[in-house]
Amino acid sequence: MRDILIVVAMLAGVVSGQAPGMPQRIGRDYLIRAIQTISKQPSIDRSRAEKLLGETIRQRRLAFPVAQETEQELRAAGASPELLAAAAESQLNAADLFPTQSVATRLTKDTLLQVSSSISAQKTPGERSLIEQRVLTYLQVRRIDFVVTPDVERQLSRAGASARLIAALKAIQLSPGDILQAAQRDLQLGRFAQAAQEAETAAAMQPSLETLQLLATAKAQAGDREGSEAATLRTLSAGGEIAITVLVAPSGENFRKTCEAKLVIGAKRASLVPGTAEPECRAAELESAALVEAGPNEYVGKDRQAFHVLIRSSQDALVNLCLAPSSGDNKWALKVLAAATRP
Repeated sequence: MRDILIVVAMLAGVVSGQAPGMPQRIGRDYLIRAIQTISKQPSIDRSRAEKLLGETIRQRRLAFPVAQETEQELRAAGASPELLAAAAESQLNAADLFPTQSVATRLTKDTLLQVSSSISAQKTPGERSLIEQRVLTYLQVRRIDFVVTPDVERQLSRAGASARLIAALKAIQLSPGDILQAAQRDLQLGRFAQAAQEAETAAAMQPSLETLQLLATAKAQAGDREGSEAATLRTLSAGGEIAITVLVAPSGENFRKTCEAKLVIGAKRASLVPGTAEPECRAAELESAALVEAGPNEYVGKDRQAFHVLIRSSQDALVNLCLAPSSGDNKWALKVLAAATRP
């Protein structure tokens, strides 16, 4: 009886290498030592001890998977068929490593870091391979709530995740559409910094016009004017257009009389839409034409921050537009034009 109590006491030790929050399980070293104690102590009632150990295994469960090499090691330690059956029934499975929750609930990065650490903590290559394969199978019906960016990939690798596990996580990560929806929701709720961060991630994965426009809006709402402008300029490469209110000098020589208009700029193209129906202003109307060159004026309208835009019309004629910002300076207009004419 004394030796049976020793076996039970051995199994009460702290198990290392298991995920935080997991019920304390029996480690492989403790189990092997317990089996050896039973098999090598002729003074104890072996049958009774094995029954007690089997019950303990089923109650506490194991902190490791029973791979083929593990079963051979348990058998070599003296495990009976009954103990091997108890170990097989109570071995570590993938679901044991994850929080108890609905399969519809997305898994967090912290959870996957813990799972990676638990896989890495298994004692033998066979055990690591077996539990990893079970995790990979488990992940086929789950999704994660984060994106496996290069930084996250490094964190997972440091935690012990294999290239195979990281590839599986990339296959079930949030899609750009998922992240975009989250950014739109946070923007509506006034969580501007969070919305900007999410939109940035979505834009890095899929720089669509919708994503970049949302990023520009979120950055502006978050008070990041420079970031908003950068995102707005990126919309040009995604097929977007940027409209700037300008003043047009119809004569092309001075700004004594001006017409307000919208300069609509796209990638290597621009159009001019007058804001009034006056004949002199309507004459400045220009449909989408190829951008050739743009820059600040050295003389004409310099006091008005004037700039010129040289375009090639559909009739292959070169047209020089003399424009000025309707308010403020010309810096934003020149930034947009520079981005639009960039090769």
